Amino acid sequence: MLVNGDFSKMTSEINRRGMQRALLYGFYPSMFNGSVTENGVKKKARYFEMPELYNRDRELFKKYVPIVRLC
Repeated sequence: MLVNGDFSKMTSEINRRGMQRALLYGFYPSMFNGSVTENGVKKKARYFEMPELYNRDRELFKKYVPIVRLC
């Protein structure tokens, strides 16, 4: 289950719900290529190249990935 979208608009809560949804279906949660909006301009972005995002959500991955692994 890959998440594409505007990463600058995604909150940790939105990502938590997405990970719970992935768990429901037994999919590993992941972020794919998306975009960020800076000064009203959309730019291509890769979630795992943006430490401010993946560090924010690190605890979610540490919680949900092992649970999916058990499925």
